[in-house]
Amino acid sequence: MIDERVLLSDEQMQQFIRDGFVVVSIDVPQAFHQSIRSQMDDLLEREPNPGNNLLPRIPDLARIYEDPAVTGALHSILGLDYQMEDHRFPHVNKRGSEPQKIHKDGARRGEHRVRRAFGFYYPQDTPERHGPTGVLPGSQYFNEMPDIPVLPLSSEAGVVIIAHYEIWHLATANLEDHPRYMMKFQFTRTEEPDSPTWNFENAEWDTDSRMLRAIWKWHQGGQLAPEPASTQDRGSLLKDLSEESEARRLEAAYCLAAFYGDGAVDDLVDILHGSSKEAAQSALYGLAAIGAGSVGPLASLLKDGTQDRRLYAAFALSEMGTEAASAESSLRDALRDEDPLVRRCVAEGLGNCQGPSVSETIQALLPLFVDGEDRVRRAAAASVARLSGGLDRDAPDKMIADLKTALSNDNRYVRGLAAKALERIGTPESLQIVIDWLHVSRWCPLTTADSPF
Repeated sequence: MIDERVLLSDEQMQQFIRDGFVVVSIDVPQAFHQSIRSQMDDLLEREPNPGNNLLPRIPDLARIYEDPAVTGALHSILGLDYQMEDHRFPHVNKRGSEPQKIHKDGARRGEHRVRRAFGFYYPQDTPERHGPTGVLPGSQYFNEMPDIPVLPLSSEAGVVIIAHYEIWHLATANLEDHPRYMMKFQFTRTEEPDSPTWNFENAEWDTDSRMLRAIWKWHQGGQLAPEPASTQDRGSLLKDLSEESEARRLEAAYCLAAFYGDGAVDDLVDILHGSSKEAAQSALYGLAAIGAGSVGPLASLLKDGTQDRRLYAAFALSEMGTEAASAESSLRDALRDEDPLVRRCVAEGLGNCQGPSVSETIQALLPLFVDGEDRVRRAAAASVARLSGGLDRDAPDKMIADLKTALSNDNRYVRGLAAKALERIGTPESLQIVIDWLHVSRWCPLTTADSPF
């Protein structure tokens, strides 16, 4: 049971939802951070950047993400059963560097609801001159890079920054004469929220933004309650969906969901059939915020729409999460879509909606582990890892066999996610398969070029 004292407060959760990050200080001696820096210095003198092998190469880093302050923040943001992803990377900002291009990671498509997060750890003091990571606060909700000033996340050694996966960010210029290290880890939600997982006190948030209110309510395990219509009528809000400003388009979409609920579904679906991709993309968030009332039209569009419309429908149902559980069968059918973008989004959606037919859904996802597109494979494997905890140790023999085969997949992330799925299934057989695999694939951090045996 986690100590409630390390969970985030309402104010900290709201800051994360608004700004896209929260700063956490860990309670370890400064000598620990010095040791991490020294190990990185020694490693990079002798070897290439370890990339995903960072953690087995410097196992002491596990202590950072086992720290109560960090686990408390991650529990608050991602739920009680979050998992660390296999992708992690030690970012080295070399002395005299230029600012990096502002970007988002991973070719994501703009998820608002928080199912993935970064953990950025600095093992050294990182003032602004030393090239800290910079973020655009609040930019996590924008698909187009917004005009928001860069905020350098300067800090002392021992700080971990938990950030929304979709936030626009960069490495700023390092003006010092020595490199700056930042260890980036990624974390994933495994269960959709059904109640607050932080130190929750007040269900309301005094903010004018319907978008932020909707995300706040989702973290509490609910949807926005219908509100009395404001002075903005439906027509003016629909018109705002065609505005050049993405911020205005998004707020209009969430206002339509808040003020009109199911009554706005037809209007929002009509926008998906229009010529403006920007308006359609914004309308999707309104449909997701409305929830169950949008599922029928979106499921129909997923089955019979054009390529763009099928992708729109897949995204909205995926973003919606458990409110889209009634579309589970439609999503499974769409796993055979000819468009890899649709297949990827549908695969993610099945992990998010977490419908009742867990075994059937996992068995439908397993063939995508050998899809021709790597991102489809990874999405399918991620959803299987999420869903496998719901099998109650009742997994068919073929499912176990397929997951064992996936431990040799030529996609590195599918391998790790298959191992996670077997672990979460939790039968003696599935756990033994993982243990046997780890005995073969484990990395020895003491074995180096200077000490090979």
